[in-house]
Amino acid sequence: NKGKSKRKKGNGNDDEEGEKAKQKLIEMGFDGELAQIAINSVGYQDLNRCAEIIQKIERGEPIPTPKHKKTQAEIDAELARYKEIIAKKKQEAAEKVSPKAQANNELARRKQVLENIEMKRKYDEQQRQLALEERQKARIQDKIDRENVRKKIQAQREEQKKGLPESSKTGIPDDVRHVPVECAKVKAGKKACLKITCDFTDGKDKAYFFYKENGKWKEIGNPLKMVFKLSHFTGYRFALSYYSSRLAGGIADFSGFQTGQEVYGDEKNK
Repeated sequence: NKGKSKRKKGNGNDDEEGEKAKQKLIEMGFDGELAQIAINSVGYQDLNRCAEIIQKIERGEPIPTPKHKKTQAEIDAELARYKEIIAKKKQEAAEKVSPKAQANNELARRKQVLENIEMKRKYDEQQRQLALEERQKARIQDKIDRENVRKKIQAQREEQKKGLPESSKTGIPDDVRHVPVECAKVKAGKKACLKITCDFTDGKDKAYFFYKENGKWKEIGNPLKMVFKLSHFTGYRFALSYYSSRLAGGIADFSGFQTGQEVYGDEKNK
């Protein structure tokens, strides 16, 4: 086993040294395939001998082999093989420097360039078409969204009209139509507590009005359907006003205005 291991190691070193010799012969200007044949014939130790063998191969002369005595048939076959290799090498060299080969190579290169340009043009056109389609889809979706908003606003306006007095459903302008309307009366003393709760869940958008009596909140009037309007949108705001019903004059003092989830300890705010 040790002998086998040594032989394997030796073979590995021979292969490595042979490869180095081959590279040196290539650096000297010899063909790599012919250099390998020469090394196989006479070994890698003598580069000058290898160079002589390569020159013999190029002249078509037989080369020695250390393995066994060659027959005439083997010599003839080897010569034919070497001639075939030399002819192939010469043809390759001629094709590299031939004006016709250069012209063919240039035509092939230009053809490849044109094909690459055409492929790039098709790709750019495809990307442009995709971008146009995406923009068109975005415009269509924008129109759909605008139409949905318009329909929602129209529906909210119709819903609001249902809760307004009959006189407000006519064509009277807003500044005349939206006048205070008495919805209910509440008997109060010197102090009154009022509350408004709003419900915006699921598009309800309704406001509910309450007053406090004996420590409990009681609803007053009708719920207000709040509508989002684009004509002159200012938003809904809380307001308290004082109106004299009999004689002009008088004052009302509003204080303790609070906002939040719980007002005056109420736990049922929406």
